[in-house]
Amino acid sequence: MKKVIALFSALFLNNVYACPNIIGTWQSSNELSVKHNKENLDLEPHTIKFMNDVFGVLKITFTENVVHMHSAPTKKIEIKGKPHDFTYEELRYEYKIESCNKKTLFISDQNPYYQSKNEPITFIDKDTYWVPTMPGSDEREYFVRISKGI
Repeated sequence: MKKVIALFSALFLNNVYACPNIIGTWQSSNELSVKHNKENLDLEPHTIKFMNDVFGVLKITFTENVVHMHSAPTKKIEIKGKPHDFTYEELRYEYKIESCNKKTLFISDQNPYYQSKNEPITFIDKDTYWVPTMPGSDEREYFVRISKGI
């Protein structure tokens, strides 16, 4: 009987404390990102337009310890009435899961533009997560899984 209780406890605790699975390829969701930010934040129209222009393009692949941000064609966007090129640069850098709970991973990474420490990746379900657009920001960018990885 003690073995059955121990086995049940081990299985139950593993499910309660399991980290969400980030491994795979993820696509930015324009629809989810713009909808959330528009409905939940008091944003200027030009900010919503910018989000609508840039969200939905970024594709990211996570392996066990590397993030691969895929390149994409440069987009023409408008900032304060002036045209600009928005570039999606190919990047690869290491990351580490610092901690987690059932819905959130906290990662640190070696992004060459800004290194993050304990940045949250919050899962809505096993195939959808969001991140703050900048550390500490209330603005969110949502991603949906497009492949599970190897």
